[in-house]
Amino acid sequence: GYVRAIANLSRTKDSSYAENFNYAVGQLCEPGSTMKLASLMAAFQEGTIDSKDTVNTGNGERNFNGFVLHDSHEGGYGSISIEQVFEKSSNVGTALAVRKSFANKPQAFLDMLQSFGLGSRLGVDIPGEAMPMLYNSVKNEKWSANTLTQMSIGYEVSMTPLQVLAFYNAVANNGNLIRPLFVQEVRKPNGVIEKKEKIVLRNNICRSEVLEQCKKMMEGVGEPGGTAAEAFKNSPFKVAGKTGTCRLWRNGNYVQNHYRASFVGYFPADKPKYSCIVVIEDPRGVYYASKVAAPVFK
Repeated sequence: GYVRAIANLSRTKDSSYAENFNYAVGQLCEPGSTMKLASLMAAFQEGTIDSKDTVNTGNGERNFNGFVLHDSHEGGYGSISIEQVFEKSSNVGTALAVRKSFANKPQAFLDMLQSFGLGSRLGVDIPGEAMPMLYNSVKNEKWSANTLTQMSIGYEVSMTPLQVLAFYNAVANNGNLIRPLFVQEVRKPNGVIEKKEKIVLRNNICRSEVLEQCKKMMEGVGEPGGTAAEAFKNSPFKVAGKTGTCRLWRNGNYVQNHYRASFVGYFPADKPKYSCIVVIEDPRGVYYASKVAAPVFK
């Protein structure tokens, strides 16, 4: 859980960059597709689906209670496995899997996410950690017929980048959610050294067989057919993780052509040593980013 590096950059009006706010710790944002790991983990844990089960995503467009959900791939993926749903980041497939498991008992979905620790602060030493926005009850006044669908793909829920990273790091830690630690030891004038040992917030957030399915899906993201295949095709080691793209909410609406891009995962996949998240707010071209939050911890 030791944090090895963390960087936060804001793009200023004169196009220079400054580090003036800890976005990674203090800013809530909708995670988008990086939420799909938690969504499918919950469905696996519920026991209603398996990563090898197939789902028909059709032409990549599906109407849920008047809300039309789209996949980014033109023409859709047709019938694919749940494993491929994750690797290709199919919105339709993820929503169908979650709805199959929880459409008739959405409270169980919320309870499952809370049991993963996603609704709680991590309790890090740095002041200003934001409280995640995650519904406790379907009786919340903002809950609607489309909330389950929206939440499954990372909308109507908000977390900090560090909180998202901690969840993925829990998978790397075989299901144990670890508090990120910014101080490894304190050395006092009298020579006494106070070591900060790891703090386990939750043990075994899911069954071991569920964990193995999630690990395999995450490894597939960086392999041929996965959304990060191009990024890691020349990597000297295998990476396990998930890409994320989320439309930005501005002035009371989701705006077109403005996104939050992210990647979160760990490496080497077969023997994890580091976990990392990179978040870019409203990227333009290859080099532009108005805000970047990139915590890394071991």
